[in-house]
Amino acid sequence: MKKNPYDWDNGLLLAKFMMVCMKAGNSGNISDFGPPASDDSAQLSYLKGAVMARLEGKKPPFKPGDDALSCEEARPLNSPASDLILPGKTMEVIRVYYSGNDLWHIEIEGHLGLLYRAEDFVLVLPTDNLPDDAA
Repeated sequence: MKKNPYDWDNGLLLAKFMMVCMKAGNSGNISDFGPPASDDSAQLSYLKGAVMARLEGKKPPFKPGDDALSCEEARPLNSPASDLILPGKTMEVIRVYYSGNDLWHIEIEGHLGLLYRAEDFVLVLPTDNLPDDAA
């Protein structure tokens, strides 16, 4: 099974979202504000974004495993400046979160649990996807 919920069919996405809702509800760890209190609430937030994106017909700007290049100083949401990513740094995307209103965030390798604005990064295309004359 694919691990990227943006690629799941509607039935699987809804089933996974409902399972995570039940787990988070049973553990008492549901919060719409602030950083996730547990793995369950983090997964709930992640799948909620995938459901919202599907309903709004939005496609994520990145996929897990993509390389993203910071095009300006990237600051994580609700985190100290020590987690700042300087321009020109390439990072692997771990997860893509959708918050509605065309607002996307990414979680990147080496900064797990922190979300960065996706608009502060650009997709790095693998060289095998470039035309022959560009390589």
